[in-house]
Order: sequence, then C-alpha cells, then structure tokens
Amino acid sequence: MRFLVFLTGFLMAAADSIPGVSGGTIAFIIGLYEELIESIKNLTKKDKRLKAIKFIFQLGTGWIIGLIISVSILSEVMEDNIYFLASLFIGLVFASIPSTIKENSDIMKKNYFNVIFSILGFIVVVGIMLIGSSLVSLNINSLVGYDYLYIMFVGFLAIGCMLLPGISGSSLFLIFGVYELIIISLHEFFNFNFEHILVLFSLGIGVLIGAYFSVKIISFLFKKYTGQIMYFIIGLMVGSILAVINGPTSNGMEALNISNFSLIGGLVGVLLIYLLNFYKTKKEMS
Repeated sequence: MRFLVFLTGFLMAAADSIPGVSGGTIAFIIGLYEELIESIKNLTKKDKRLKAIKFIFQLGTGWIIGLIISVSILSEVMEDNIYFLASLFIGLVFASIPSTIKENSDIMKKNYFNVIFSILGFIVVVGIMLIGSSLVSLNINSLVGYDYLYIMFVGFLAIGCMLLPGISGSSLFLIFGVYELIIISLHEFFNFNFEHILVLFSLGIGVLIGAYFSVKIISFLFKKYTGQIMYFIIGLMVGSILAVINGPTSNGMEALNISNFSLIGGLVGVLLIYLLNFYKTKKEMS
C-alpha cells in the first residue's frame, strides 16, 4: 500500500470532520488531488477501473480509519485543542500555497490576468462563510420524511466542498444545520447503535450522487481550463485560511487570533508540508 495515499485519506478525514479546511485541500497540498478526481471518474471505465479501485481503496482505508478516530476517539480532544488544530491547519495551508504556485508556475505564468479567478475563489469561500448561522436546525429525535430528503440534498452539496480545495463539508453541514446530527449518527454507528442509520443512508445517497456530478465537472474544467482552475484553487486555499480562523466560532468559541494562536501548531503544519514535499521528491527520484 502506498503510504502517502493512505496518509492523505487519513488527513482528509481529520480535516473533513471539523469545520475549517476541506479534505480536498489536503489532497491538493499533498499532490494527489488530480489522481483522486481521475480515479473516481475512472470507476466507470473498464480499462482503468482496476487502477482506480486500488487507489480509492488505499485512500478510503486511511479516510475511514481517520474518520473513526476523529469521531469516536478524538471528538473531545479536538474541541479541547481546537486552537492548536486550527493553527496546525493554518500552517499547512500557508506553507502549501507558495509550493503549489511554484509547482504549477509554468501553467500559471502564461496569463497573469487569470488572477481574477483567484479573487473569485476567495469570494466563493467568504460568501459561504457569510451565510453565517444555520439556515435550518434539525433535531435528531424529531426527524420526518422530508428531513431525510433535506439531508440528502446537503450531502449532495457538501461533497462538492469536500472535493474542492476550499471550505470544508463540515462547515457546510453547520450552515445547513445538520452537523450535530451527522456527528451523533456517526458516533452511534461506530458504537453499533443503528437507530439513526437512515440519517447516514440519506447522507450517503446525496454524497454519491454529488460526487458523480462534481468529479465530472471538476475533471472537465481541469482539462479545458487548467490555468484558470489553478488560479481559482489558489483563491480557494487563501479563503480557507479565513474559514479555519472562523472555525472555532461554530463551537461558541472566539475565532482564532494572535492571543490564542498556537505557534507550535502552526510550525507543525509547516513542518508537515516540508516533510511531505521531501517524501514526494525522494519518491520521484527513486
């Protein structure tokens, strides 16, 4: 098993389980984003299906383990150490932006006018944040038929956020008022209590349908408008810094600021990017 793919899945789950940076950002930072999108797309192609399944299995194994740990074991730890984690994600994104620009400089320098797409990407993330408090707040003990359709719709939207390097699917869950019931449902499921399985089933259907369409659109845009998409993603990544800063407010805590910023967490994030880039370079040379 490719350790880097497994680690990517693990970190994506950790990122997706708390409001802030998206799992797509993690995949992009590590350099496996395009392979992820193409692998999902290639599941429908006979000649490329086996390779795609192998990649998704490796990534999915890491993602599932990361999700179980995040939801079942680290939920309280994450809340108690939210500023450390937010600082770590800030370090990850902050360190990855210049390396991303450097790696894609040949594509990006062809037309600097495309910086307008970076501005657009930034506006998209900030716009989602400005929606603010939940549009709807669902109570897990009083769900009715159309609530499950609503959960399905939110799953459809959230997977697009998770796949794009920008705001996380968890942030979208918060905005649409389903974050708490999804976390509770997952926690109960991992403890073999299937009382709320219909919540996860509805979410899963929405995610599968959303993933199918999102991957097709993202793959098409990458091939047709590579330069513009790279600038757009940089904008999403810059915007995700604000999303991470604002993340603790979802738990009723103050936003990340200079006084609660963890320098150690930030440095750990930067160091992780350095180590991942070192690992990738070493693998490419071998």
